[in-house]
Amino acid sequence: MFPVGIDVSKNTLDLCILYDGIKGRIKPRNIQNNRHSVENILRWLRLQHCGPEDVHVVMEATGVYHERLATELHDAGFRVSLANPHRSREFARGMGIMTKTDKVDAYMLACYAFLKKPHHWEPPAPEIRYLGALLRRRDVLLGDALREENRLEKYLSTDTPAGGADRETLRHIGPEPTADVENRPPSVESEALHVRPVRKNLQ
Repeated sequence: MFPVGIDVSKNTLDLCILYDGIKGRIKPRNIQNNRHSVENILRWLRLQHCGPEDVHVVMEATGVYHERLATELHDAGFRVSLANPHRSREFARGMGIMTKTDKVDAYMLACYAFLKKPHHWEPPAPEIRYLGALLRRRDVLLGDALREENRLEKYLSTDTPAGGADRETLRHIGPEPTADVENRPPSVESEALHVRPVRKNLQ
């Protein structure tokens, strides 16, 4: 099984495959990070006479950028592992790799796959992912509502050319901007209740 390191950024993916261990031949590749990424990775691997079953992919768990790619690679039949960024940095220092570029990081992660052989990662169940997306969206809406609330408060507290009638209109636009969003948790809670039995089955 050939180790493949992938450094994930917002717009690009840097890949590196090791053919003969850390001292042997390597093959780097840079592709766009978009909805065609997995298809392009498969095409690149076919040129190397490899398929999903022939490689072990390692990437760092860096938040939103890695989640979609890791899940899609897993669903396409790849063995995927996620490296803790702190541990992979320590590993790089132990190898004497002090330079930090996307290309170097991809090589380092391929070496990490070869030497450490991290365990196989399994994505959360679709229900768990859906709940996580709901909660993240709720956080975004609460943040947006709070910013608008602060802007309105600042406007009403400053001396502006607007007349008193305009201020009264603004005050009576409706309930506080966050009220509607804050009243949403019951629906999120109902999703959580639906998901909890699934989570128990996963443990």
